[in-house]
Amino acid sequence: MFPDGKVLAFKKFTLDSSSIHSFFRELEIVRQTRHRSLVKALGYWSNHMENNILVLEYMELGSLDAHLHHMGKPRSCKLSLQERWNVSSAIVDGLLYLHYECPNAPIVHCDIKPSNILFDSHMQPRISDFGLSRVLVDMVTSTQNLQGTLGYMAPECASSGRISPKCDVYSFGIIVIEMVTGVGPHDREILGENVTLLEWVRSKVSVGLYDEVLDGTMLAEYKKTLEIAEQIELLLNVALECTKDNPKDRPNIKEVHSRLEKSMFSMKAPFSGHNLTDSSKFSDSSIPDSWS
Repeated sequence: MFPDGKVLAFKKFTLDSSSIHSFFRELEIVRQTRHRSLVKALGYWSNHMENNILVLEYMELGSLDAHLHHMGKPRSCKLSLQERWNVSSAIVDGLLYLHYECPNAPIVHCDIKPSNILFDSHMQPRISDFGLSRVLVDMVTSTQNLQGTLGYMAPECASSGRISPKCDVYSFGIIVIEMVTGVGPHDREILGENVTLLEWVRSKVSVGLYDEVLDGTMLAEYKKTLEIAEQIELLLNVALECTKDNPKDRPNIKEVHSRLEKSMFSMKAPFSGHNLTDSSKFSDSSIPDSWS
């Protein structure tokens, strides 16, 4: 905390070559993006091979991952249905901006996962960590060096390094499934050794057994009214569409937005997309003079 009471977060990059590349890639991204659903970069400090540091707004209430798996326990999430819907809304809004509304070219985040969704002091979720992101000249590109997170990474990214906005759509779908079920893609305790999260959820939903995959909080909401049950089913079905194996079969983020924006829950917390742009400028002036 600085004398004026402002709390900042400092993200320091290690000195290996991949981290240096990650720093400059993230710096390039954050300097050209401004949106309420993205963590704001306030400045940076770099002398290349010795210290590379991004200065970010401090997100007081931690990550979605910590809220979903309290103390590392599965199905321990205390977030309400509305709060989980708000997280979905914020991710959709942020991806809508990155994929369609960035001033120079579309950006694919490439590492959407619960630990990269952070909450500010008002419990507003933001997308963070652009170290793996790619700016697309065309809407599809390839890379040999993508190091995303298994379980959240789209199959085509993991197998061939093929990147498109549909990769982020897939990751969004996995996060929604994890929020609704309380089960992560690597949760062997619940899934067992030979069943994936998607296989488990698909097998239940295909025969209408939604109640068998919901965590305790979601199940209690599901049983309240038919209308609430239908909204939860809608959210889960959209997530399953987002996680289809072939990227051509997945909706784009505009289509996801369209499917979800008329929900009773988004009426309370609107999917407002492009209206959330923050016009403030990126600079290194936020760094105190004494810190250099």
